[in-house]
Amino acid sequence: HLRRHSKAQAKSRHARLMKFTRLCRHPEVPVKSRHARLMKFSRLCLHPESPLKPGMFEPKPISKDVPEHFTNKGERVRSKSEVMIADALNKMGIPYKYERPLYLKKGSVKVYPDFTILKTEDRTEIFWEHLGRMDDPGYCNKTLMKIRSYEKNGIMPGVNLILTMETTEFPMNFPVIRQMIQTYCL
Repeated sequence: HLRRHSKAQAKSRHARLMKFTRLCRHPEVPVKSRHARLMKFSRLCLHPESPLKPGMFEPKPISKDVPEHFTNKGERVRSKSEVMIADALNKMGIPYKYERPLYLKKGSVKVYPDFTILKTEDRTEIFWEHLGRMDDPGYCNKTLMKIRSYEKNGIMPGVNLILTMETTEFPMNFPVIRQMIQTYCL
């Protein structure tokens, strides 16, 4: 009985999504209004297990010895570069969650992508990892293992995984972030 109830709920959500999509594509609805409606709808009608549904998860705890960095939305993140990425996504109206846990089936690994992004156009998820300490060899090795885990689970760099990197000598900058968002998220 429980399984049928879940399928019924899924069908209902799907039907609402299809109806809403048809309404948003109507030629008499201005494009700006379509986008606003889609953003509101995506917040209200996401799948219950969606990473973007409010209150569904707790991000990975940030230890007290990590400097405090806050986005314009008031989220605490781990680095200044992550502040730049979060603020750019928010400014461009792209829904995301910070460090939402992701359970990879192959390898039974739980990872915390820096950002889980909902591409509203086709309702697909994109993951963004910012690799901020690439001048640390231990960090690099750990990062390569994490990327391999993503790949084994069909999460591929340049397809549904965005990777940005920096070192002390080559810090992250806004033009790169903006280009990544335009290329992969819009």
